[in-house]
Amino acid sequence: MGISGEFSDWQVARGNWNFTDDAGATGTIVIFTVTGDIACYAAASINAELTSTSNNGTIELGVAGNTAALLVQDVMDSTAFQVGDSWTLITASNTNALQIADEALIIGNSVDIIQTIATNAALTGDVDYYLFWRPLSADGNVVPT
Repeated sequence: MGISGEFSDWQVARGNWNFTDDAGATGTIVIFTVTGDIACYAAASINAELTSTSNNGTIELGVAGNTAALLVQDVMDSTAFQVGDSWTLITASNTNALQIADEALIIGNSVDIIQTIATNAALTGDVDYYLFWRPLSADGNVVPT
């Protein structure tokens, strides 16, 4: 189930995390509420530079128990996560125009998609998260929080 040429039946949900508006210096924040079972891909775009205490705070997107399942963990160190950078499962956020993963992930049993900040607190940042998804179960749905 590759992504190429198959977007016509996929839906797109856009979630956002903004340090000033949403706080969340460390810990997890629900970015997308999932109902039922879905197949999905994720990508992100950086709107305001992500920084962290001591330049070693980490950030990732996934689900409980697999917190980097959708977007690879990276360090908010003033070199990654600059304005205009992209971020995907296969490439850390240090440039623009990155490739999305080749295979969709299955998220089942109404497990929400979370952003996790760890190691040290985020100080600044604004990220648009894009979830390309389609339902697998009759009640499969995604709502940005």
